This record gives sequence, C-alpha cells and structure tokens, in this order.
Amino acid sequence: MDLYLPLTKYPQPGPRDVIYQQFVDRLAAIPAIQASALTNNAPLNGAPSSRVGIDGQTPPEGQTTAQSVSVVAAGDGYFDTLGIPLRRGRAFKRDDGLPGKGAAVVNEKFVALHSPGTDPIGRQIKLMDTPRPEWISVVGVVPNIRQNNPRDPETAVVYVPLRSNPQRTPTLFIRTASSAAVVMPQIREALHVVEPDLPIFNVQTMDERLAQNRWQFVVFGSMFAVFAAIALMLSALGLFSVTTYSVTQRTQEIGVRMALGAEPRAILWLVLRRALIQLAIGLPLGIAGAYGVGTILQSILVQTGPRDVVTLASIVLILIVVAMSACLLPARRAARLDPVVALRGD
Repeated sequence: MDLYLPLTKYPQPGPRDVIYQQFVDRLAAIPAIQASALTNNAPLNGAPSSRVGIDGQTPPEGQTTAQSVSVVAAGDGYFDTLGIPLRRGRAFKRDDGLPGKGAAVVNEKFVALHSPGTDPIGRQIKLMDTPRPEWISVVGVVPNIRQNNPRDPETAVVYVPLRSNPQRTPTLFIRTASSAAVVMPQIREALHVVEPDLPIFNVQTMDERLAQNRWQFVVFGSMFAVFAAIALMLSALGLFSVTTYSVTQRTQEIGVRMALGAEPRAILWLVLRRALIQLAIGLPLGIAGAYGVGTILQSILVQTGPRDVVTLASIVLILIVVAMSACLLPARRAARLDPVVALRGD
C-alpha cells in the first residue's frame, strides 16, 4: 500500500524517520502480521540513479565518469518481508543509517560489475548524487530483483537504509497469512493511531501489483501464442494433406519400386524427403519473417530479442518435429503398400 505524509506536518526528513519507526513498531504488535517494511521505491516501479564511487577503484580506461546504479531506500526488514534471501553478509539493522553507521546492501549485478572475483562485504562506496554523499560500507549481497520496468535491462542496485532519505510517499509492504480484507482494518487503525491524517491508498496484494504491471505483456503474449498455435496446426494439417495426396498420386510408382526390391525404409525416406525439401525452403523464409516481426515488436519483448538464438533454434526444432510427425503417417502407409494392389490401380 502507498502512504502520504502531509507536507505541512513533515517537511523535514528527521520527523519522517521517527514516525516511520513508530509505524513499524505498531504493526509488529499485530499478531496477524509476520513482517513489515517501508521503501521509497517498490520493485518494478523504478528508482533514482546515482554515480557510484568505490574506494580504491578507478573508472575503467576510456571511461571518464563513474558508472550509475539504481538507489533504493528500504527500511530494516525489507528483504525479510519480500522473501528476498541474502547471498552474503547481513540485512539492515535498526541503527544502520545513523551518523557514522552508513551501510549498503548490493545486488549480484553490482558485484559482477564492480567487484568481480572479490568479496564485496566491507568495501566502501559513495553514492555521489544522493542528498548526503558519504562513504558507506557494503554489508550484504542479495539476488537480482527487477527494480525497473520489465522491458528495461537489469541494473546494478544499491539498497540504503530508509532513514538516509525518507520520502513523504513511501510504499508499505506487509507479509501476513491472513487475507487483506481481514488484516486491513487492523493496519489502518494502527497507523491512524500514530498519524490520524495519514492517507492509505493503492492497497493490493503483491500478485495483483505484478499482474497490473505486466498485463500488456500477458495480453500480447497470449494473443501471439494463440495465433502461433493456430498457424502450427494449419501448417501440420496442410503438410499431412499434401503428403497424403502425393502418396496417392505416386501409388503405382511406389508399387513398381517395391516390386523391384525397394525396402520399406527406402519408401519411407522417399516420402519424408519431400517434406524435408519443403522445410528447407520454408524455414529460412520463416526465420527471416520472424526476425522482421520481432524487430517491429521489439518494444514489447521482455528479456529477449529478435536475434535470440535459443528462441529461434527452439522454434526450428518444433517445426521440424511437427512437420515430420505430420508426414509420418502417410509415409508409413506408403511403406506398407502391397505392390500387387498398387500396380493393379487404374
């Protein structure tokens, strides 16, 4: 859920930090709530970027400015509430972010870019574009959790304590075994005891928020999947019909071949070879078409692209299997023809 602190009552960061701690303490007293945490930047909603400096590390050759990272301000309990496991180190403690106790948790993308092959725990970093740029210590590493839009590439993320920059419009996450309808009145009552003028809005489960964020991908993906399934069925039916008709037209030829000693497997290969020739012509044209359509639809492709080798190879393999399966029945019928019956036709 999203919260909104009135500007007239909370113009400064200090009072905001105090009331946020009171919120979390009140929520911890509710038996139905397993964990809760606040953040300025919810997953998939983006985050401000900042240039990052690393103690003892200079920018790579040819790069004049420090690389940028996404900065997420999160309260203690954030990773536990969202079920994000720690890879190394620890999560935030209650006193992290106080003067002289700067701390940061980084994701694995950050480690891969800025600390490959070395332990990042204990390294000093500086976020140059934050309100209080100072050296802070890396205390933990977490997996890559997509912070930005699904269409954007994954970025290096630095999580800092919420008290370092408490905004007036945070997002509150709550983990509970109860339904939202049951626990929500208790949450509203607890928060309004601390701040009666606090608006609470956009109340959703995490599944609902994720579905809302990616509905367009689900719609377009489902639509293209249906079209692809229909096209695949039509192509398989067309190959089956064409191959069956071809076998019927060549019945006497097949009979002659078998009468002259052709083995059933040779007849089987004779029929399947025709389908393979059609595939050899159709697949390059289809791949070229897929690349062209993929380039046009690049904006709705997520974590892939029109040149994705694995995707294209999988499609080619599926088409070959479907084509061979469609032609297998007519080919087996041709291989089982009685040469006497075949030669007696017409």
